[in-house]
Amino acid sequence: MKISNKILLTAILAVSLASCTNSDSGENLSEDVVASMEDESTDKPKDELIEDVSEDANTEVSENEDKAETDKKVEESKAEEKTVINVKNQNKEENKEDSDKENADDSQETSESEEDMDYQDQDGVYFSSLVASKGGERDSDMGLATISSIKIEEDTLIVEGTMDYREDPNSEESPKELEKKTYKFKFNSDSKFQAIGGLAEPEIFTPAEFIEYYQGITDSGLGLNIEVKDGIASTVSFAS
Repeated sequence: MKISNKILLTAILAVSLASCTNSDSGENLSEDVVASMEDESTDKPKDELIEDVSEDANTEVSENEDKAETDKKVEESKAEEKTVINVKNQNKEENKEDSDKENADDSQETSESEEDMDYQDQDGVYFSSLVASKGGERDSDMGLATISSIKIEEDTLIVEGTMDYREDPNSEESPKELEKKTYKFKFNSDSKFQAIGGLAEPEIFTPAEFIEYYQGITDSGLGLNIEVKDGIASTVSFAS
Protein backbone atom coordinates (compact mmCIF):
# COMPACT_ATOMS: atom_id res chain seq x y z
CA MET A 1 0.00 0.00 0.00
CA LYS A 2 1.44 3.40 -1.01
CA ILE A 3 1.39 5.98 1.76
CA SER A 4 0.83 9.69 1.15
CA ASN A 5 3.74 12.12 1.15
CA LYS A 6 2.51 13.80 4.32
CA ILE A 7 2.40 10.49 6.15
CA LEU A 8 5.77 9.49 4.69
CA LEU A 9 7.48 12.65 5.82
CA THR A 10 5.91 12.40 9.24
CA ALA A 11 7.03 8.80 9.57
CA ILE A 12 10.59 9.61 8.52
CA LEU A 13 10.67 12.32 11.15
CA ALA A 14 9.38 9.87 13.71
CA VAL A 15 11.92 7.21 12.82
CA SER A 16 14.75 9.74 12.85
CA LEU A 17 13.75 11.01 16.26
CA ALA A 18 13.39 7.50 17.54
CA SER A 19 16.87 6.49 16.35
CA CYS A 20 18.61 9.63 17.57
CA THR A 21 17.43 9.58 21.18
CA ASN A 22 16.02 7.23 23.84
CA SER A 23 14.69 10.03 26.02
CA ASP A 24 11.10 10.07 27.19
CA SER A 25 10.37 13.20 25.22
CA GLY A 26 11.62 11.55 22.01
CA GLU A 27 9.63 8.42 22.62
CA ASN A 28 6.50 10.42 23.40
CA LEU A 29 6.90 12.48 20.27
CA SER A 30 7.31 9.34 18.16
CA GLU A 31 4.28 7.81 19.79
CA ASP A 32 2.28 10.96 19.04
CA VAL A 33 3.37 11.06 15.40
CA VAL A 34 2.59 7.41 14.84
CA ALA A 35 -0.74 7.83 16.58
CA SER A 36 -1.50 10.67 14.27
CA MET A 37 -0.59 8.47 11.33
CA GLU A 38 -2.86 5.74 12.60
CA ASP A 39 -5.72 8.18 12.79
CA GLU A 40 -5.16 9.58 9.27
CA SER A 41 -4.31 6.49 7.23
CA THR A 42 -5.05 3.07 8.58
CA ASP A 43 -6.00 0.99 11.52
CA LYS A 44 -2.75 -1.02 11.37
CA PRO A 45 -0.75 -1.44 14.57
CA LYS A 46 2.06 1.01 15.13
CA ASP A 47 4.83 -1.52 14.52
CA GLU A 48 3.44 -2.51 11.13
CA LEU A 49 2.76 1.07 10.19
CA ILE A 50 6.34 2.11 11.04
CA GLU A 51 7.67 -0.89 9.09
CA ASP A 52 5.61 0.10 6.01
CA VAL A 53 6.71 3.70 6.23
CA SER A 54 10.36 2.75 6.74
CA GLU A 55 10.23 0.39 3.77
CA ASP A 56 8.77 3.11 1.52
CA ALA A 57 11.28 5.63 2.81
CA ASN A 58 14.21 3.27 2.23
CA THR A 59 12.90 2.47 -1.25
CA GLU A 60 12.67 6.16 -2.16
CA VAL A 61 16.14 6.86 -0.71
CA SER A 62 17.55 3.88 -2.65
CA GLU A 63 15.92 5.10 -5.85
CA ASN A 64 17.34 8.56 -5.29
CA GLU A 65 20.79 7.12 -4.61
CA ASP A 66 20.57 4.95 -7.77
CA LYS A 67 19.51 7.98 -9.82
CA ALA A 68 22.33 10.06 -8.39
CA GLU A 69 24.84 7.27 -9.13
CA THR A 70 23.50 6.90 -12.69
CA ASP A 71 23.68 10.66 -13.24
CA LYS A 72 27.26 10.64 -11.96
CA LYS A 73 28.26 7.82 -14.32
CA VAL A 74 26.62 9.61 -17.23
CA GLU A 75 28.51 12.82 -16.42
CA GLU A 76 31.77 10.85 -16.09
CA SER A 77 31.09 9.13 -19.40
CA LYS A 78 30.42 12.46 -21.10
CA ALA A 79 33.61 13.89 -19.62
CA GLU A 80 35.64 10.90 -20.84
CA GLU A 81 34.07 11.14 -24.30
CA LYS A 82 34.84 14.86 -24.44
CA THR A 83 38.44 14.16 -23.41
CA VAL A 84 38.79 11.51 -26.14
CA ILE A 85 37.37 13.89 -28.75
CA ASN A 86 39.72 16.66 -27.61
CA VAL A 87 42.70 14.30 -27.82
CA LYS A 88 41.66 13.18 -31.32
CA ASN A 89 41.22 16.77 -32.44
CA GLN A 90 44.60 17.68 -30.98
CA ASN A 91 46.23 14.73 -32.78
CA LYS A 92 44.58 15.79 -36.04
CA GLU A 93 45.90 19.33 -35.63
CA GLU A 94 49.39 18.05 -34.81
CA ASN A 95 49.34 15.66 -37.79
CA LYS A 96 48.12 18.49 -40.02
CA GLU A 97 50.88 20.79 -38.77
CA ASP A 98 53.48 18.06 -39.33
CA SER A 99 52.11 17.38 -42.81
CA ASP A 100 52.09 21.09 -43.68
CA LYS A 101 55.63 21.42 -42.41
CA GLU A 102 56.82 18.41 -44.43
CA ASN A 103 55.14 19.75 -47.56
CA ALA A 104 56.72 23.15 -47.02
CA ASP A 105 60.14 21.54 -46.52
CA ASP A 106 59.70 19.40 -49.65
CA SER A 107 58.61 22.44 -51.63
CA GLN A 108 61.62 24.41 -50.41
CA GLU A 109 64.00 21.55 -51.23
CA THR A 110 62.46 21.19 -54.68
CA SER A 111 62.76 24.92 -55.28
CA GLU A 112 66.39 24.95 -54.17
CA SER A 113 67.10 21.87 -56.27
CA GLU A 114 65.55 23.47 -59.34
CA GLU A 115 67.63 26.59 -58.81
CA ASP A 116 70.85 24.61 -58.38
CA MET A 117 70.08 22.25 -61.28
CA ASP A 118 69.10 24.72 -63.99
CA TYR A 119 68.45 23.24 -67.45
CA GLN A 120 70.20 25.08 -70.28
CA ASP A 121 67.88 24.83 -73.27
CA GLN A 122 68.58 28.19 -74.93
CA ASP A 123 70.23 27.65 -78.29
CA GLY A 124 73.84 28.75 -78.63
CA VAL A 125 77.23 27.62 -77.36
CA TYR A 126 78.29 27.24 -73.72
CA PHE A 127 81.99 26.92 -72.95
CA SER A 128 84.47 26.80 -70.08
CA SER A 129 87.92 25.38 -69.14
CA LEU A 130 88.84 22.17 -67.31
CA VAL A 131 90.62 23.47 -64.23
CA ALA A 132 89.20 21.41 -61.36
CA SER A 133 91.70 22.90 -58.89
CA LYS A 134 89.84 26.22 -59.13
CA GLY A 135 86.72 24.60 -57.67
CA GLY A 136 84.56 26.01 -60.43
CA GLU A 137 85.39 29.62 -59.54
CA ARG A 138 86.05 32.12 -62.31
CA ASP A 139 89.70 33.12 -62.55
CA SER A 140 89.90 36.60 -61.02
CA ASP A 141 92.89 37.72 -63.15
CA MET A 142 91.89 36.46 -66.57
CA GLY A 143 88.14 36.15 -66.03
CA LEU A 144 88.43 32.56 -67.23
CA ALA A 145 85.44 30.30 -66.52
CA THR A 146 86.37 26.93 -65.00
CA ILE A 147 84.73 23.54 -64.50
CA SER A 148 85.05 21.55 -61.26
CA SER A 149 83.23 18.39 -62.39
CA ILE A 150 81.33 16.76 -65.25
CA LYS A 151 79.00 13.76 -65.02
CA ILE A 152 76.15 12.11 -66.87
CA GLU A 153 72.87 10.85 -65.43
CA GLU A 154 70.64 9.05 -67.91
CA ASP A 155 70.05 11.56 -70.74
CA THR A 156 71.48 14.59 -68.93
CA LEU A 157 74.97 16.06 -68.95
CA ILE A 158 75.66 17.79 -65.62
CA VAL A 159 78.38 20.44 -65.41
CA GLU A 160 79.44 22.24 -62.23
CA GLY A 161 81.32 25.52 -62.24
CA THR A 162 81.25 28.77 -64.20
CA MET A 163 80.55 29.05 -67.94
CA ASP A 164 80.40 31.58 -70.76
CA TYR A 165 77.66 31.78 -73.37
CA ARG A 166 77.26 33.03 -76.94
CA GLU A 167 74.02 32.83 -78.83
CA ASP A 168 75.93 32.79 -82.13
CA PRO A 169 78.84 30.30 -82.02
CA ASN A 170 80.67 32.19 -84.77
CA SER A 171 80.33 35.61 -83.18
CA GLU A 172 83.46 37.49 -82.07
CA GLU A 173 81.58 39.49 -79.46
CA SER A 174 82.43 39.11 -75.82
CA PRO A 175 80.50 36.19 -74.33
CA LYS A 176 78.00 36.47 -71.52
CA GLU A 177 79.56 35.40 -68.24
CA LEU A 178 77.42 32.94 -66.31
CA GLU A 179 77.53 32.48 -62.53
CA LYS A 180 78.91 29.52 -60.67
CA LYS A 181 76.30 26.79 -60.27
CA THR A 182 75.23 23.40 -61.60
CA TYR A 183 74.12 23.33 -65.26
CA LYS A 184 72.13 20.56 -66.93
CA PHE A 185 72.04 19.82 -70.66
CA LYS A 186 69.65 17.34 -72.21
CA PHE A 187 71.05 15.08 -74.96
CA ASN A 188 69.71 12.27 -77.15
CA SER A 189 70.93 9.49 -79.44
CA ASP A 190 71.87 12.03 -82.12
CA SER A 191 74.10 14.04 -79.78
CA LYS A 192 77.85 13.82 -80.55
CA PHE A 193 80.50 13.48 -77.81
CA GLN A 194 84.05 14.10 -79.05
CA ALA A 195 87.57 15.38 -78.45
CA ILE A 196 89.05 17.72 -81.04
CA GLY A 197 92.43 19.37 -81.52
CA GLY A 198 94.32 20.92 -84.38
CA LEU A 199 93.97 19.23 -87.73
CA ALA A 200 93.42 15.76 -86.30
CA GLU A 201 90.18 13.95 -86.87
CA PRO A 202 87.73 14.23 -83.94
CA GLU A 203 87.81 11.31 -81.51
CA ILE A 204 84.22 10.15 -81.00
CA PHE A 205 82.96 8.76 -77.67
CA THR A 206 79.87 7.26 -76.23
CA PRO A 207 78.53 9.28 -73.28
CA ALA A 208 80.14 6.81 -70.84
CA GLU A 209 83.48 6.92 -72.69
CA PHE A 210 83.34 10.71 -72.71
CA ILE A 211 83.12 10.80 -68.88
CA GLU A 212 85.87 8.20 -68.61
CA TYR A 213 88.11 10.34 -70.83
CA TYR A 214 87.32 13.39 -68.71
CA GLN A 215 88.63 11.66 -65.56
CA GLY A 216 92.16 11.88 -67.01
CA ILE A 217 92.02 15.57 -67.99
CA THR A 218 90.13 17.23 -65.11
CA ASP A 219 92.91 19.83 -64.51
CA SER A 220 94.32 19.98 -68.05
CA GLY A 221 93.10 23.44 -68.99
CA LEU A 222 91.40 22.04 -72.11
CA GLY A 223 88.20 23.68 -73.21
CA LEU A 224 84.67 22.27 -72.84
CA ASN A 225 82.27 23.37 -75.60
CA ILE A 226 78.57 22.49 -75.58
CA GLU A 227 76.51 23.50 -78.59
CA VAL A 228 72.74 23.56 -78.01
CA LYS A 229 70.20 23.32 -80.86
CA ASP A 230 66.46 23.11 -80.36
CA GLY A 231 67.04 22.84 -76.63
CA ILE A 232 69.26 19.72 -76.96
CA ALA A 233 73.05 19.45 -76.61
CA SER A 234 73.86 18.50 -80.19
CA THR A 235 77.67 18.48 -79.82
CA VAL A 236 79.78 18.19 -76.66
CA SER A 237 83.53 18.62 -77.19
CA PHE A 238 86.83 18.68 -75.36
CA ALA A 239 88.97 21.11 -77.35
CA SER A 240 92.65 21.98 -77.25
